[in-house]
Amino acid sequence: MKKLKIALTIICITVLFSTMTCNAATGRQGLAAYRDGALNGLNWHAGIMTGVNYQAVKPVVHMYKENNVPAIRKSSWSVFKNGNSFKGYYKPQSGISYANRDKVMATARSLIGEGIGYKLSGQIGYP
Repeated sequence: MKKLKIALTIICITVLFSTMTCNAATGRQGLAAYRDGALNGLNWHAGIMTGVNYQAVKPVVHMYKENNVPAIRKSSWSVFKNGNSFKGYYKPQSGISYANRDKVMATARSLIGEGIGYKLSGQIGYP
């Protein structure tokens, strides 16, 4: 009887896990978001969307200065825009799979706290 219960438990767990769906990136997650106003208006500023849309709490990961220290941070939409105009989202014309959008978000999140700032010679510099 005990072996039957163990076997049924294993079967139930197997069925449960084989029918569960995995939530991959949805909405705008994993896409690049752009706004104008970078480098005194000479260029656009970009971030990676980690929230479903701009209304999510801290939906974007990007570089900005806080207390004059540049770093990659997760921020609100208003901090990302910084009084400038939103220009749009980017995704490759050929498309990008949800799994790859998950990888983009994971990379963006892994960079949070890194001291990556702008350099005029190449826009970004990594110490």
